[in-house]
Amino acid sequence: MMKKLILNLSLVCLSLTLFSFIYNSAHELSGIWSFNINEAPEGYNEGTIEIIEKNGSLQGEMITGSGTFPMNNLKVSSDTLTYDLKVSSHLLQAILIQVKDSIAGKIITPQGDLVITGKRVKNN
Repeated sequence: MMKKLILNLSLVCLSLTLFSFIYNSAHELSGIWSFNINEAPEGYNEGTIEIIEKNGSLQGEMITGSGTFPMNNLKVSSDTLTYDLKVSSHLLQAILIQVKDSIAGKIITPQGDLVITGKRVKNN
C-alpha cells in the first residue's frame, strides 16, 4: 500500500515538473522580438515578431515593412519554436532557437535557407 502511494506521488511530481517545463518554455517566448534576415529582400529583412500566449497556446505574427504575416502551426519543444509562414504564394517553414533574450534560426524558402537572428524587445 505504501509503495503504491509513493509511486503515485512520484508520478504526480514528475508530471507537474514536465508540465512546468512546457509552460515555462512557451511563456519564455511570449513577447516582442526584433529580428534581422540579412539575405531577405528589402522590406522583409527586418521587423518584429510578436508572440502571445492565448488560451494555453502560443500565437504569433511577423511584422515587416512589407506587411504582417501570421505564424501558423506554432510548436514549442524545449527552447525551439517551429512555425509556418505564408509570404506571397509561398508557404515557408521557420525554426527558431531561444537562448535567454536572443533568438536565432532559419526560414526555409524555395531559393534556400535564410538565417534569422533577433533580440527580445519586450516581455508579455
